[in-house]
Amino acid sequence: MKALRYVTERGRMTLAEYAELVQAPKRTLQRDLQELVQKGLLVKHGTAKATWYEAGQ
Repeated sequence: MKALRYVTERGRMTLAEYAELVQAPKRTLQRDLQELVQKGLLVKHGTAKATWYEAGQ
């Protein structure tokens, strides 16, 4: 929910920004974001350190 709220308010989010919101291991954060992408709630752009997410359609 924090990820969706952040993206809605700011328009986009990186993994580093998500890590500041949620104190969890990096792999857990990546899994969370991947799940939101699979559900269509977020759209992933870029690769590696240039990856960012925005709200899904």
